[in-house]
Amino acid sequence: MVEVIQKVNLVDNCYSPQEAKDLISELVETKLEFLKIQNLKEFIRDSSCDCRPGGLRIEELKQDLMEMKKVLDQSRVKGRGVKVNCTLQISYDD
Repeated sequence: MVEVIQKVNLVDNCYSPQEAKDLISELVETKLEFLKIQNLKEFIRDSSCDCRPGGLRIEELKQDLMEMKKVLDQSRVKGRGVKVNCTLQISYDD
């Protein structure tokens, strides 16, 4: 069992579809930029590195973001608000 040493309730609220889209887009775009920078740093350290794992995660996140935007657009068309919940859990890596 993984021991959670810190929990941060980052987002836990109801939003309009546009607010949710803006919030989620910002969170995911920040993560994408982080991954791109990490890949670049790895490539600078070792130009023969296989940066595909980071690149694959970037593509997954881009796809997930597109899907989330579609869902939120459908919520907007239906005139429904959405609840967004995002909790960070920090645990030891062992």
